[in-house]
Amino acid sequence: MTTATEGSVSKGSPAGDYSSRSGQVHFWLRRIHSLAGLAFGAFVAFHLTVNATTLSPVTYQQEVNDIHALGPNLAFVEFTFIFLPLLIHVIYGLYITGRGAKWNAVHYNYGGNYRYTLQRISGLVLLVFLAYHLATLHRWGLALVYDISHWAALSSFPWFHMNFAYSSTVDAIKTPYSHNPWFWANIFSDVLYLLGVWAAVYHMANGLWTAAIAWGLTVTAKAQRQWGNVCVAVGIIVGIIGTTAWLGVTVLGKPSPVPSRHSGVMVEALPHRTLHAGPTDLNQGAYTYVLRARTAKTTL
Repeated sequence: MTTATEGSVSKGSPAGDYSSRSGQVHFWLRRIHSLAGLAFGAFVAFHLTVNATTLSPVTYQQEVNDIHALGPNLAFVEFTFIFLPLLIHVIYGLYITGRGAKWNAVHYNYGGNYRYTLQRISGLVLLVFLAYHLATLHRWGLALVYDISHWAALSSFPWFHMNFAYSSTVDAIKTPYSHNPWFWANIFSDVLYLLGVWAAVYHMANGLWTAAIAWGLTVTAKAQRQWGNVCVAVGIIVGIIGTTAWLGVTVLGKPSPVPSRHSGVMVEALPHRTLHAGPTDLNQGAYTYVLRARTAKTTL
């Protein structure tokens, strides 16, 4: 998954001769792929910036409230400007990777095979991370599966709650498998999130650089070098923001009991019993609840 243009390609790779019909198709698909990558990269920068506000739980909750204030329009925005570009970028990126496209670094002076390889590796790491992230924290992931199936195996898994943004995020990332943050599976979750953030940052920054080449904006070595410096700066800034977001949720995150459902209401500790979470106090900068709702049980 990269936004670079291939100059010449290995045998069996996407067409490198842009004068042919297949080459013209590839030419435009690469530009669509590039635009989709830029759109998703912009979202990544925005998303990490919002998540960095977890250093202040109250601010983070306010940011989440502003996003969800879109109401029914949020699903349209997510699909149109996030998931659709991501899907396009992933599908064609995997196609290019699978067909073995290579750089023509001598003729086009794009850089080196190391950068190309890292772009491919970061894309694959990012793909695995996004699958895990969306499955565990997005309402269209395991939460939707549970809402439809009520599969008992998912009833104790942490969810993201828009009304309890900070606590549910920390719970889902730092202690998803055990209340002990040092449990091996929880450490795996922490490491995967850090690798995912760094992979996203590198993929975005390098994609910005190669996108300029793909669109013919940097055709000389000097222009590529100057734009490369800008992209490095962007990568460093976004990387700091992303690492700050990770630290705010993992190292500095303080898990608190959270409700087991999106609405903030426990719905199935036992049949026909409903338990409500206690109130929150946003002025405290943290959240406390009456129940450890995720695994709470009641007795009659």
